Amino acid sequence: MGLDSYLYSYKGKNRKEVDFTHSGEEEQLHYWSKNPNLEQFMADLYFEKGGQAPCFNCCRVELKEQDIKTLQELVISDKLPTGGGFFHGGNSDEHYKEETIEALKDAANAIEEGDRVYYTSWW
Repeated sequence: MGLDSYLYSYKGKNRKEVDFTHSGEEEQLHYWSKNPNLEQFMADLYFEKGGQAPCFNCCRVELKEQDIKTLQELVISDKLPTGGGFFHGGNSDEHYKEETIEALKDAANAIEEGDRVYYTSWW
């Protein structure tokens, strides 16, 4: 049991950048287990974009091109916000660094090809 995080791409439209549904197929771009600082970045982004859930769990947040660029810069410079929680595990930034950079490249490519990208997690 712990924090499981996913990055997906899909074709389609949605009116909101958070808490949306979509029809159609999606492709899993990446999976992380217990990456609390990435989770904190995404939770902050979710609430900045208007998310209304009482906590960031099982929520969706769409990543735009600028979100991905910002996240890439934070990952590369080791400046992700500090996150944590009982199920989130310890700091895993170094462990996931290269993997996350590659996942973000895949996400940027998906957006460039006209897909949409979102992050979701559950714990």
